Amino acid sequence: MNRRQKILTILLIDTLLIMFSNIFSFFFMSPYIGVTSRIGVIAAAIQIIGYWFIGYHMNIFSRINRYSNLREIMWISIAFLIVFFIESALFWRFGEGGYSERYLLLTTLLNVMLVVASRIGWRIYIEWLVKRDKAAEVKNTLIVGAGSAGRLLVNSINNASSNMGLRVIGFVDDDPNKVKTYLEGKKS
Repeated sequence: MNRRQKILTILLIDTLLIMFSNIFSFFFMSPYIGVTSRIGVIAAAIQIIGYWFIGYHMNIFSRINRYSNLREIMWISIAFLIVFFIESALFWRFGEGGYSERYLLLTTLLNVMLVVASRIGWRIYIEWLVKRDKAAEVKNTLIVGAGSAGRLLVNSINNASSNMGLRVIGFVDDDPNKVKTYLEGKKS
C-alpha cells in the first residue's frame, strides 16, 4: 500500500469512527435530552469536515501510525477539542434548537477514544507482526561503549518496534573501571 492509500484508509477509518460515535451518542442521549436527528446529522457533518480540515493542517494523517506515541495522541485530542469548540460556537451562534452541549461533549469524547484506540491498536498489531516475523532471526549483539551513547543505543534497540532481530547481550568498553559492571541489565 502506498502512502496516499494509507492516508485515504486512515481518513476512511476515522470518518467511520466519527459517524459511529455520533450514532451511538444520538441513541444514547435522545431519550434524556431530546436531540433531533437533524442536529445529529449536522453535528456529524461539522465533526467530520472540521476533523479533516484541522487534521490536515496538524499533519495528523501523514504521521507514521506504527510509531504512534503520546505526542500523536495529544494532537488527535487537540484536533477534536478544536472541532468541539467550533461546533459549539456554530450551534450557539445560529441558535439551532434541539442541540445539547452534553451531546456534543459525548461525541467528542467518543471520537477521541475511538480514533486513539485505532492508532494504538494498529501500533500493537504491527509490533506483533514484526516480533513474530523476527523471532526466528535473533542475532546476539555486543555494543562497543558502555557510556551514555551505549545506553541510548540499547534503549533504542529494546524499545523499537522493528529492531531487526537484535538482542543485546553485553557491552565492550576500553575503560577498566567498567569491567564486570552492568548497564541496562547487561554485563560490560
